[in-house]
Amino acid sequence: MIAGNISIPMLRVLVSLSRTQSFSRTAEQLRITRPVVRHAVHGVDAVIGVPLILRERNSATPGRRVSDY
Repeated sequence: MIAGNISIPMLRVLVSLSRTQSFSRTAEQLRITRPVVRHAVHGVDAVIGVPLILRERNSATPGRRVSDY
């Protein structure tokens, strides 16, 4: 991945994560590991400059809208 770009696999992770609200279930559903899910989320956050997913102990929920920042 080139720095500053969001790839299709990263978007797939975000869509799945917003539906499942779980890093583990997203990893299982996409047949990838949890660190890959985490890396994709951090990558998107870094590109756009705001966190899209609120990470809590037992869930991951969509964060505030980008327009709220």
